Amino acid sequence: MEGTSETATTQITGGKIAGLVNYYAYVQEVKSAVDDIAFRVASDFNAVQKNGKDLTGKIGNDMFLVGLPTVEKNLLKDSNLDVKVDQLEAVVSLKNNIDLNFDGSKWKDNNNNLYSGNSFNVNGLAVTLNGEAKKGDSFSLIANNDLSSSLKFNLKSGNEFAASAFKLAESNTNNLGTGELTIEGSYKDPLLDITSVEDIFADTDNTLLATSFLKNGAVASIGKNIKEINLKSYSLQPQLSYVITDDEAKTINSFDLELANGNTVSLTFNSSDLGHKVNSVKDLADILNSGVDPGGNSFSFASYGLIASGGNGALTIASNDQNFTSSSIATRSSGTLNGIVKNTTASELKATDINIFTREGKHIAGTPLKLEEYSALINSKNGFFKRCSL
Repeated sequence: MEGTSETATTQITGGKIAGLVNYYAYVQEVKSAVDDIAFRVASDFNAVQKNGKDLTGKIGNDMFLVGLPTVEKNLLKDSNLDVKVDQLEAVVSLKNNIDLNFDGSKWKDNNNNLYSGNSFNVNGLAVTLNGEAKKGDSFSLIANNDLSSSLKFNLKSGNEFAASAFKLAESNTNNLGTGELTIEGSYKDPLLDITSVEDIFADTDNTLLATSFLKNGAVASIGKNIKEINLKSYSLQPQLSYVITDDEAKTINSFDLELANGNTVSLTFNSSDLGHKVNSVKDLADILNSGVDPGGNSFSFASYGLIASGGNGALTIASNDQNFTSSSIATRSSGTLNGIVKNTTASELKATDINIFTREGKHIAGTPLKLEEYSALINSKNGFFKRCSL
């Protein structure tokens, strides 16, 4: 309509549809938390079970199984083939579905692996075929993304509970003395061969100085000397940067900046100004953040969602949500310096997920992870104990 303006948005902010969107988002969050609980229950109970002996004197089997895929059959009309799948490992994590086709003599999956006979193993799964397969029969192992629903109790009888210690010490009934023998064991944590958190993260509250990661992120250890830690994650913002020394900053004549929405910032600096002098790059950043130039004139900067940081030969300006178009600084010593614009892509707008674990693999802070994410993360290479590797 004439005289009005509408801002395009991908967010639904009202009405029944917005309610449904929020509902399903909350359900997904709860589901992830339940999956996290299921994973921890299985891994923790299995670790205890395998650390003891059952009533038959054998080391305990896994108490719980998770991640068993479902089977979808696509058989010929006259085929009587039946497919049974069992887990060989406590946790099965299929990244993709596995399709198997029978050519009359062998089974071939979608990775061109060949299998023969009525029993064979596929990615930690034992496949058993009953009946006679026909040429053209096929079936698929469908990856299970619903971890909590796949949780399965694995013990068949009470004899399989491994509640006995590996070694027991008993006194001989023929002993006549009253002395007691005490044996105390000692345990030493394996060396932690990963970078400490102090060497990975920047110790600052300034978002412009935060550590940036590649797609796969980083793993770091929180040492015993750290009593309290505060980790913050920020999404990347549009940034404008200058390579400018303190000597160049002292000779500044003007500063100009333009945003994609048309807003501009324009300042002039004169030797007769009585306000905050520019003696370093940090002084220039402080003036921009203050919104008042050395001549006493006010200008818009923070109200545009901008923040500046300067020091060590660099001036960096970040924007809350607007991309930069251009910017320049005119100096008496080096002429005109053009700013380097780095506007963010859609994938860079998402903040990094931060998760904190114990070395035993217990998840104590962060967003619940998917099964495949746990499997990729929880291993000895990342500093976890071997007994909790999956």
